[in-house]
Parts: sequence; structure tokens; C-alpha cells
Amino acid sequence: MKKRVAVVRPWFLPTSETFIYGELVNLKKTKAIVCAQKRLNKHRFPFSPVYKFKRYSDLKSIFRKKHVGLIHARFGTTGTKLLAVKKKLKLPMLTSFHGFDLPSNKKTRRKYGKKMKQLFKQGDLFTVTSKNNRKILIKYGCPKKKIIVHHSGIDVDKFAFKPRIYPENGKIYILSVGRLVEKKGMKYLIKAFKKVSKKYPQVHLRIAGDGELRGKLKRLVKRLGLKKRVTFLGELSHDQVAKEMQKCHLFVLASVKDRNGNQ
Repeated sequence: MKKRVAVVRPWFLPTSETFIYGELVNLKKTKAIVCAQKRLNKHRFPFSPVYKFKRYSDLKSIFRKKHVGLIHARFGTTGTKLLAVKKKLKLPMLTSFHGFDLPSNKKTRRKYGKKMKQLFKQGDLFTVTSKNNRKILIKYGCPKKKIIVHHSGIDVDKFAFKPRIYPENGKIYILSVGRLVEKKGMKYLIKAFKKVSKKYPQVHLRIAGDGELRGKLKRLVKRLGLKKRVTFLGELSHDQVAKEMQKCHLFVLASVKDRNGNQ
């Protein structure tokens, strides 16, 4: 029987992780199973089979029964928890890092520091989404030869190019998409938009996403006198985001390294 890939993500799947789903459903040369402790947003991310587990040790029996030949740990933090299973079953493991899980994040380093060193030593291969992230892994001890820069892919059918022209009514729509958390830099986007709006009074900013800073950002918009110029769209589905992107004239994404080094 052909061996399978086991994609392990404790929560399958938060709405902000469409990149994981996109890669999963577009696999061509291999079959995958998903193993998760909790199933989220099943209607948005339909996939089968998904096997639920309570403890990471439970994965040993699942991997044996489903003829798993490769473990794919989504996020470095998950990789550290899979080392014992990998060792017991003598399976190769690919670990994908994306941002919060980088050891440059103080919270991640405090909780997983020693285990990260073990992961870099025992893991077989690692992917990162940028050259900068590769530098970070190398800095914290991951061998260069084990790292591949794997950029997140884009479905160009869903996000097709459309030429923009200056509208006759002069109304320009700027869109930003991201969780309303510190590292997304939304407050800097809003402050920059204040400067833009003074020069171009018919420009409108639309922000898609939700998070812990929603209240603060709304108060900032009010304080800057931008309530009629900035719209918070809330959390949107992947399809809704695609529609918003087709309607807008410009896309802007601000980002910063937060106080813990999360990026």
C-alpha cells in the first residue's frame, strides 16, 4: 500500500490559515490525512479524512493503521511535540515554520527553546516562507542544509489580475486584510491613511479581519475623525476576501515585529 502523509495541526482549521488548506487540497502526487485535536470551521475547510486525537502519543496507532510514511508538522511548535512519535515509529518529519513559531518570538523561545534545539537536530527538513525566516532559523541553530524557502502559493484563478482605472466619481477603495493583532500593524495603516485622506478626500479604507485590538482600532479611527472613511468588515471567508479584492483599487498590508518578537 502506498504510504501517506500525515498533516498534523492541533486545530484544523482557524480561518486565518487558508494557506494550509490551499496546500493540502492541491496535493497532486501523494495522499494526505489530517490529524487534529479539534475540528474548526468544517464548512469553510471541508476535508476528509480528519482523525482526532487527545494526546500526541495517540498518533502512533493512527500512523500505523493509516500507513503513514511522512509526518508534516504545521508550525514549529507542533514539531517539538511530535519528536517522541517520530522517534518511536522511525518516521521522517517535515516541519513548516510560519511566524509566531519562530524562536525569535520570546514567548515561543521561553516555552519551546530546549525542544527547538532537539527539533533542529532530529527533524529531517524544514520549510520557511521567506529568506528572512531562514536566517532566523539558522541563527537559532537549524542546519542550513535542512531548510527550504517555500513561499505560500496563490490561486490565480480565484485572485485573478484585473487592470484598475481611475473611477469617474473619484472614489478610491483601499483594502487591507489581516487579524487585528499587534504584528499586523493596523494602527500604523490607520495613521498613514489619515495623511492620505487629507490630500484625497474621496479615498476610503476597508479593513477585513478581527482580533483583540478591534476596540482600540475603532477608537483610534474615531479620534482621528475617520469614522465615515474607514470600514471594519469583520472576519470574512476566503471567497468574501476574493470579492473584496476584486472591488478595491489598492491593497495595503502593514506589518511590524511585536514586543515579543512575533512577526
